[in-house]
Amino acid sequence: MLPAIVLIGHPEKGMAVLDIRDPSIWFRQVTCIEDGEVPSDALVVGKTWDKVNKDGTPDGRFRDNRERAPGGIRRIDVYESARAS
Repeated sequence: MLPAIVLIGHPEKGMAVLDIRDPSIWFRQVTCIEDGEVPSDALVVGKTWDKVNKDGTPDGRFRDNRERAPGGIRRIDVYESARAS
C-alpha cells in the first residue's frame, strides 16, 4: 500500500509533509487592488480610487485621482485536521 501523504512546497518555509487521509481545506477570496490594466480574465469585485474619502467616494481635491479595480483572488489553504484547529 502506498503512503497517504503529499509534499507541499513553500517558498519561505521549505517542504511540508501532509497526511491526506484527514485534510482540512479552506477556500477563500482575497481582494487586491490592481495597478494598471486589469487582466481580461480577472474577477472585478468593485471599484476604488487612489485617494478616497472615509465613505469610499473619490476625493475630489485630487485632479489626477485614478480609478482602480479591486480584483478577487481565490486562495486555497490545505492543513492536516489536527493543525487547522
